[in-house]
Amino acid sequence: MQKSQGSISFSTAVLMGINIIVGSGIFISSKDLALAAGSMSIWIYPLVGLLLIPVAWSVAEAARIFPGAGGFYNYSKIGFGSETMGFMANWLYLLGYLGTASTQLTGIRSVILVGQFHFMWADQHPFLFNFIFIAILSLLNLLSLEVISKIQGLVTILKVLPLIAVIAIFGFYWNPDFTFKAPEALGMLAAIPAAAFSFWGFESCCSIGHLVKGGAAKASQAILVAFGLAIVLYSLFYFGVMNIMGLQNLAIFDVAGFPNFLGLGAGLSGGLLFALICAILVCMINGNYGVTLFNITNFYTLASEKMLFASNTLVKTNKNGRPYILVAFNAVVVLALVTFITSLKVFFGFIALGVVPTFLLTSLSVLLTHKRNGLFGRAFLAGLSVIICAVLIIFSWMSMGDDFVTRLMFASPIFVGAVLGLVMFKIQKSKTVAGQ
Repeated sequence: MQKSQGSISFSTAVLMGINIIVGSGIFISSKDLALAAGSMSIWIYPLVGLLLIPVAWSVAEAARIFPGAGGFYNYSKIGFGSETMGFMANWLYLLGYLGTASTQLTGIRSVILVGQFHFMWADQHPFLFNFIFIAILSLLNLLSLEVISKIQGLVTILKVLPLIAVIAIFGFYWNPDFTFKAPEALGMLAAIPAAAFSFWGFESCCSIGHLVKGGAAKASQAILVAFGLAIVLYSLFYFGVMNIMGLQNLAIFDVAGFPNFLGLGAGLSGGLLFALICAILVCMINGNYGVTLFNITNFYTLASEKMLFASNTLVKTNKNGRPYILVAFNAVVVLALVTFITSLKVFFGFIALGVVPTFLLTSLSVLLTHKRNGLFGRAFLAGLSVIICAVLIIFSWMSMGDDFVTRLMFASPIFVGAVLGLVMFKIQKSKTVAGQ
């Protein structure tokens, strides 16, 4: 009898997947959804979630059919038979996630500290606040991985508490007079990048696939089940907040303000509001910490493979084994981005322009592989994912400004970064070949 692969049960893998997917996105983007689509915003999370299911399937499928280390680099390198395509998939993904770190920082400052705690100094001195915050986070990323993992683990439970609380009580605040206004449906298109931001991270679930008992098939199922449950959580949470607060109040006070509308009295409501905002703040800071760690690790992997300029210098570590030069480099890039782009709406589009092309290349790799093997049903699903990714890229581009010049300006770090990355990879590759 063949022994099951891995050491994680299916249910544990699903819970881990939910933990990876559910982050600070819903706390940052809910107000933008209400402003963009009004009463119809209630349908955005289920619709965008369903739209992304073929993409999630393609990424999970890539993890199954392209075994081994390397992630997106490995998927596109094997699928296209090109190391260049593999590098670009990984590089674009990293560029997008640099935007994720910047988006979370902007949300922490503007949505929570300024919007909820009325810490106006952070609003009046954004550069100084961002500099201090990034410096502290960078110092924390110089700690050993053991300490970092403990910090991450202690805070994990807080991210789901607000969601569970709202889902548990919103039935008592049901508004039977709530009506949908069909003309507001058009605004749902503009809100797609903001809603999609809440789901980014599902691809990280693939990193635990090899640990799941039952092998690759069970791992893919666990990823898709976790993604489906995340859709349900987001949809019920948003629907609950809208019923508790009302649409107009959600658009004004943001999702964290819902305790003020529970009718519990000033003292109790105030205490609950403070506790909730603190929980959301800690969750968002921890999420930013995790994304920063992820980006530094990604940079370190590329440097270790001699794919970056000055790779030998970049991989130098401190006594804790942490790459201190890359920590500083990451801090400079994030500070530059958060200074250049100040709008959450623009950041949602920016992230998608980096992350979604990676999903597109991965889906194409799956499509080509299944087509070569005559698995046309699976090739069709991968092709559907390709189309969805293309649509997401178009909407993300459109969301970044009202005209071409504005969009190009805000998207320029992605385009310039992509070109520089390609040139760097080619030069480094030629040096490696010449040295052989």
